[in-house]
Amino acid sequence: MAPPKDSVSSPKEFICGVEGTARINQELKKKSHDSVKYIGMWHTHPVSRAAPSDTDVSGMAEVLAVDDFITPKQLLMIVGFSDSDPELGAYLFNDIDLLQFNGVAFLSPEALLGNIKKVPSGY
Repeated sequence: MAPPKDSVSSPKEFICGVEGTARINQELKKKSHDSVKYIGMWHTHPVSRAAPSDTDVSGMAEVLAVDDFITPKQLLMIVGFSDSDPELGAYLFNDIDLLQFNGVAFLSPEALLGNIKKVPSGY
């Protein structure tokens, strides 16, 4: 699936939009008789570690803040390239860790439960 039309892309960053995603997710869920669901997202960090950036964390907080979203837990996978070997980071975000401050959603520091793993050469 291509990025949503309201996504913003530049050489320094990519902000994934949301336009049309709720409709697509509902269609997939219906066509698969509720066996296919959105569980999270993945992306690369071409010149940095496979750790969530501030943008990643705030994006996951926004996803979890949607009242009618598909699941209370969201997976974020990042492939990072901070050295010669790629590394894979997998992070589970939980709506229990979602905090609100002046109407802005963010995640508590404890929400970052992932481990960074080196991807063996040759993959």
